[in-house]
Amino acid sequence: LNSPINILVLGDSYVEGACIEKPFDISSQLAQSNQKNVLNLGRAGSGPLFQLALLKEILVYKNSGYLTFNKDTELIWVIFSGNDLKNLAYEKITMLHRYINDYNINYFEKLKLSNIEFNKFFEEILTDPINNKNIGQKGWTLNTESIEAKIALTDFERIFDEIKDLSIKNKLDLKIITLTNHKSKSKQMMKKTDNLIKKLCDTHNIKCSTVNLRKINKANRGHLDEKGYKKLSEII
Repeated sequence: LNSPINILVLGDSYVEGACIEKPFDISSQLAQSNQKNVLNLGRAGSGPLFQLALLKEILVYKNSGYLTFNKDTELIWVIFSGNDLKNLAYEKITMLHRYINDYNINYFEKLKLSNIEFNKFFEEILTDPINNKNIGQKGWTLNTESIEAKIALTDFERIFDEIKDLSIKNKLDLKIITLTNHKSKSKQMMKKTDNLIKKLCDTHNIKCSTVNLRKINKANRGHLDEKGYKKLSEII
């Protein structure tokens, strides 16, 4: 973090590196193959609204002088069409909805002052994971034709525009990767999400690519194995 950042990678568990260890995660492999400084902004279980909030807070932290970007820093936003709309619908009912507007709390600066409390919380979770397993998001299904799904699509478009505008304002080279065709996710929901992303990318002339997960997930797991993540990082 003391050196200029070349690449930001934003996304969910696929970006964080679920089910594998470093250096097999996408960010580590991009850093190694390109000899660049890569910041991993992946967070398992997150959706587009959380990711927008995280990006805003990172930019506030950067603009306060705690991080530096290169003049050609890339922002790679990895979108998982398998459940990002579902996550977004859940996030919308939390305080994260404020981030759709011009909002931040200077989170990372405050984090410095509250690490003691955070450490107490995480220590409690880690020492008794079984009894604390329900902390966080509850699982549920988003019906493709439901009002919630239609609202989520509209909200996604607003978030897309926000991330696009933030990229332009902060001189970030935005690239979007859509992960789709997951073996156990709703085909209808993935199709709706994929179509919306394609429309938005075409409208705003943004570099976008789609990755068929079934073609790189030879291990047939819910997430990828080391070879799958390597293939995904090569595509990116």
